[in-house]
Amino acid sequence: MNKLITNHLVNEKSPYLKQHVNNPVDWYPWGKEAFQKAKEEDKPIFLSIGYSTCHWCHVMEKESFQDKTVAQYLNQYYISIKVDKEEHPDIDHVYMEICEHMTHNGGWPMTIIMTPDQKPFFATTYIPKNTSTKGLGLKDILLTFAHLWNEDRESLEMDANKIIEQIREEQNKKITIQEDDVILSGYGMIKYIHDPVHGGFGLAPKFPSPHYLMFLLRYSYYYHDKEALNIVTKTLNKMMNGAIFDQIGFGFFRYCVDRKWKRPHYEKMLYDNALLACCYLEAYQYTKNKKYLEIGEKVLLFTTENLKRKKGGFFSAFDADSEHIEGKYYLFTKEEIMRLLGEEDGKRFCDYYHIKEKPSLPYLKDKKKKEENDFIRLQVKQYRENRSTLQMDNQILTSWNAMIIMAYSLAYKITDKEDYIHIAFETYEFLKKEVLHNNHILLQYKSDEPGTLIDYAFFALCGLYLFDCTYNEIYLEDSLNVTKEMIKQFFDEENGGFHLRSKEQEQLILDLKPLYDGAIPSGNSVATYCLVKLSKFYDDILLQNTLIKQLKFMSQKIEYPMDHSFFLISLMEYLHPNVYITCLYGNNKIHRIKKRMNQKFNPNVIKRFVRVEENDNQLINNKITYQVCIDNYCIEPTNSFNEIVETLKNENNIYI
Repeated sequence: MNKLITNHLVNEKSPYLKQHVNNPVDWYPWGKEAFQKAKEEDKPIFLSIGYSTCHWCHVMEKESFQDKTVAQYLNQYYISIKVDKEEHPDIDHVYMEICEHMTHNGGWPMTIIMTPDQKPFFATTYIPKNTSTKGLGLKDILLTFAHLWNEDRESLEMDANKIIEQIREEQNKKITIQEDDVILSGYGMIKYIHDPVHGGFGLAPKFPSPHYLMFLLRYSYYYHDKEALNIVTKTLNKMMNGAIFDQIGFGFFRYCVDRKWKRPHYEKMLYDNALLACCYLEAYQYTKNKKYLEIGEKVLLFTTENLKRKKGGFFSAFDADSEHIEGKYYLFTKEEIMRLLGEEDGKRFCDYYHIKEKPSLPYLKDKKKKEENDFIRLQVKQYRENRSTLQMDNQILTSWNAMIIMAYSLAYKITDKEDYIHIAFETYEFLKKEVLHNNHILLQYKSDEPGTLIDYAFFALCGLYLFDCTYNEIYLEDSLNVTKEMIKQFFDEENGGFHLRSKEQEQLILDLKPLYDGAIPSGNSVATYCLVKLSKFYDDILLQNTLIKQLKFMSQKIEYPMDHSFFLISLMEYLHPNVYITCLYGNNKIHRIKKRMNQKFNPNVIKRFVRVEENDNQLINNKITYQVCIDNYCIEPTNSFNEIVETLKNENNIYI
């Protein structure tokens, strides 16, 4: 029996790196050993970045990295390094910045060829093994750059240095634009790329872009703009009926390759589902459309049943492939359904979910029909689960877990269902125990890798969400402490902005300050939001000074405002009046009042519940008393919640 080949990934924990451990390519993990070897042997670095549930990463691994000829070229001419982007998001961020600069494109797998001192001279994404009319294949690319490395290295190094300098210049560039103009411009850009027929943004591929939706809800709220709300509802309606939403097992896929939301890329990511659950729940708060609440809760049912770890935390993602075929797990034929459900139920199910003779992915037709029998859906779901399995990325990432805490907290706030807050508490306590040590945060569970800016920012933000649904100030204090540590470790006091990596860490070839809101809002956008929110609660010099510097820094960096939509949320909350409602109570029961306060979508309303001694002179008539202030002036305290509702509505156009 032949012994399996192993390489330098054999002791790695990452599920993505484990997928490559038996490749004939002599892969190294990112680290000093690989770079030292490259210098000693005078070889360029071949860097490949991906993640375990990535379809095209699987394709390239099977097609190229299992190929003996490709392996021969890589082993002879290069030092090959494999990186899991979830394990090293900072490394991924730096080289994605370079890849997008060089090619105006980005994605995974990402392929970089660079000098031993980490300066790239070639970057792209997926590469087929063989050359075709569409371009050079990997084998020819490897030979070409091996030749250039030996014969014209000076040109390669000059190109590499030039690329790095260009990106540094871009990072230092300043833009001058007024704050209100940034918000209006961002809205105009997002409105322009909105698809008025099928919802969403752009044509294809089409991503859910939850931070666009969050921005538009708030834009509609602050500026009383119905069109912004219409863009949100059109998009939410099309997505929840389309094939980007798993109609059988629930949860959203990562994106669709078509304009009509009918052909998804089949990965399911924790972060997408966390942020989209927030979007649907907020949209329900705003519109009271119960379908949005239903979808938000279905997303959380999916994450609870499929990604929640029994001993705490949430896993990261499900693979796009089953049995080496993308999407096969989710597809059904009409014959298959008829055989499972019988003639009558099978025909109705196929008609309702648009199942044809060829393998089809269930989605809903636009015309309204009676709801399908949920018992039948569960039959099909059970059949699907027994038919085949999906690979899971079982990493428990700090920032993604913080996002799902936000979603469960918001669900509890809106529905008052104890199960949601129980899961939020459990996950939060798990993170505090496993990844938070003396306000230093780790990237993930069972890892010594320090957290990056995004881990600190989202950890602070989930604390704010927990406070907002429980009014327990311990979460507010946690958020404050993590934010202060984030300032200490990541903030540039001289120039403003938060660095990607901590000042305590060894820096990469580029010292970036992440600004672009991609699939996940950037660390600087989320950090700004936390500063804005916390500054409403605490008269703290460090917070106030950092916020002022951060707003100035961000405003000077925004060339295309729609690329910074989560920052624009922060800016709107900073610029618009804030309403502070303090509910003073003694031995009174206040659960009903909390529940009532939580029903409306009002992001600029700050609520606190303060218990005082019975007969305290702050209590009017020894009853629950409401103190209301709008920025720098206050209205007369009252026992009547209805009175403050009417006053704020009539005098300030604010609904609580």
